[in-house]
Amino acid sequence: MDVETAFLNSVLEEDLFVKLPRGVEYAGTTCAKLLKVVYGLKQAGKEWLETSDAFIMGYDERRQRSDVEPCLYYIRDFGLTVIILAYVDDYLVATDDEAWYNNFVAAFNSEYACKDLGVLDLVMGIGVRWGPGVA
Repeated sequence: MDVETAFLNSVLEEDLFVKLPRGVEYAGTTCAKLLKVVYGLKQAGKEWLETSDAFIMGYDERRQRSDVEPCLYYIRDFGLTVIILAYVDDYLVATDDEAWYNNFVAAFNSEYACKDLGVLDLVMGIGVRWGPGVA
């Protein structure tokens, strides 16, 4: 799953001002207060992580976050296994329940425009094979 313009969905948690380009004025001033995160901010990645984390942690009460890897979420419940790995604005979702997956993607997509990229075959330049008999 790939989130489109992910960082732009985050709320800026601090007051941050930017200087407007030369020759540009707004309301008689040459600086402006940012209301939302924009690409290029040092805070952009952190703010998006917190935004997406809040959604994932609130989506299913059975979910847990890994103590070792804060971008890894999982559910191990009777009859349901889910693993979600967040990598910047991409999410790898593995589950043994197609209905859970479809509902999660629909809910996530209702909050943040995203594309379901289908079955994983390449991640971070590493080819992925899966299926019966593949370890």
